[in-house]
Amino acid sequence: MASQVQEVAGGMTEREVSVSVLFFAGARDLAGVERSAITLPVVTTPEQLLARVVRSFGELDIIRDSVIISLNQEYCVPGQELVLSAEDEVAIIPPISGGV
Repeated sequence: MASQVQEVAGGMTEREVSVSVLFFAGARDLAGVERSAITLPVVTTPEQLLARVVRSFGELDIIRDSVIISLNQEYCVPGQELVLSAEDEVAIIPPISGGV
């Protein structure tokens, strides 16, 4: 996956990168795929990342307020600044229920 420069309003540029996104359990069912590549800004937050994923997979909107985002197998904190690279793996983890 490669990075690219995108022209944005006012002629400014914003670097973007394509990352691998994994969907687990209910998120996978709603998205209809287990894995996808999504282009995101190099510098983003979990909220911005999720908004871009939901834009691509609209069915996820019903669980957007309850999912956990992880980057390279580490949970993200709301508002955290994320600096992405092409080798990164993002996971969308829905609420987990069940048990004995």
